[in-house]
Amino acid sequence: MVIMMASTGYDEFEDPLDFELSSYEAVPPPPPPPPANDYYNQPRRQQPQRQPAQRQRQQQPRRQPQQRSQGQRRGRRSKPPSRIVGPLISVVVLILLVALLVTPYGQSLLQDLADPASYSYREYPKEAEYIVDRTITLNGVAEYTLYSPQPYNQGNVQVPVQDIVSIQPEIISGSATYTLEEKWGGGIEWMTWRASAASGAQVIKIRYHVKTHSVLWDIDRETSGNVDQIDDTYKNRYLGDGWKIIPNNRTIRELAAQLTKDEPTVYGKLKAIYDYMDSNFEYETGVTSEPKNPYDTLIDRRGDCDDQSLLLISLARAVGIPAWLELGILYISTSESWGLHGWAKVMIPTRDGQNGWANIDIVNDQFLFRDPNRITEWEDDGIFENGEWHLYNYYYALADYRPGDGPLVWRDDFETKDMITSGTPIRINTKTGRPIEEKLPGFEAPALLVPLAVMAILGRKHKKKNKMIEML
Repeated sequence: MVIMMASTGYDEFEDPLDFELSSYEAVPPPPPPPPANDYYNQPRRQQPQRQPAQRQRQQQPRRQPQQRSQGQRRGRRSKPPSRIVGPLISVVVLILLVALLVTPYGQSLLQDLADPASYSYREYPKEAEYIVDRTITLNGVAEYTLYSPQPYNQGNVQVPVQDIVSIQPEIISGSATYTLEEKWGGGIEWMTWRASAASGAQVIKIRYHVKTHSVLWDIDRETSGNVDQIDDTYKNRYLGDGWKIIPNNRTIRELAAQLTKDEPTVYGKLKAIYDYMDSNFEYETGVTSEPKNPYDTLIDRRGDCDDQSLLLISLARAVGIPAWLELGILYISTSESWGLHGWAKVMIPTRDGQNGWANIDIVNDQFLFRDPNRITEWEDDGIFENGEWHLYNYYYALADYRPGDGPLVWRDDFETKDMITSGTPIRINTKTGRPIEEKLPGFEAPALLVPLAVMAILGRKHKKKNKMIEML
């Protein structure tokens, strides 16, 4: 070890170890200090150097070795609880998600996420009971005959549709007489009022007391039969042209064939026609007392309830499916009012050869579903008699009238006297026309991606957490 000492006035080094220092040069003496008043030669003030702050690591207590049994020492090392909890949570979440996605609600949720427009729906009660007053007012007639079909029971014990509790007609004012006659429709009775010397306002009231039911026809492409399985009785009555029904029109026929070319079943053909009209036609209030020609509705791409229903009926008949018009009154929940309404009735066979009818309401987005907010008065029987179609007779129920003083005025007013709804509400998807609880095709595979993604995220998170624990 060599120690070098600076010179302090001596001319030589002291070397108690007697080393050779000839190769070392003498250290010059330090310069003299500057005068006290010399400002420019003042030494710089030494700034204190900041020492970097050292992170104090808390001393962790030394882990005590776990006491293991003899079997544990020889066997495989057990995992810490933190490594087991992560995968266990992932498995539980996966099971819950799969259980949710296989339910009708989960299927509907997936469709809503894929197509937000499909989330729109209308809600209907399962059952309803109505007491409704209908008031018909006539002005400007001196003589008339008025016909109104009497609602009737529909359905059966297994599938109830409409149960008539009572129908009470009443003459409020005027000189008309009331009778019940069998007219158009094969056994359907018509309420009839006749007046030969009428003057002033003729006011007639009909009170309907009816119980109605929601009906969902459980049929699809797999259970539906084809056109050849339809009963000939319905084909003979509901396949040809009729009043405002034109299946043999060239444009109608070609369009129907194009829409249904890839659909072998009756269900598939009707669904193709329904989807086309639901996507391409708009509702407009009728401006005349009778419906438009279906060809005009097709060109205009708009129409009211019976306008669009008659076009759908024409397209269905063009591909060999019996279809006809059903008419009555409809309760509109948004405005809490009633109004005259028309919708389609179709024949659908099952694969095993059974035939049955079902409803399609194109303007209310209902495909093979009937809500309880309607009362059926009459349905077209497809009969041409005495030079007139019975469907025409329905629209011109005011017959044999002779004008009186002033213009002819017809008013049809409805008032709900009592309404009771019951049962679990049913939500109908406005895009598909079917209940939103139904299983939706094509979403089984995407449904599995969601739980797998969640499981992967949770697994990665717990893996990272376990790695940090090991580092500690």
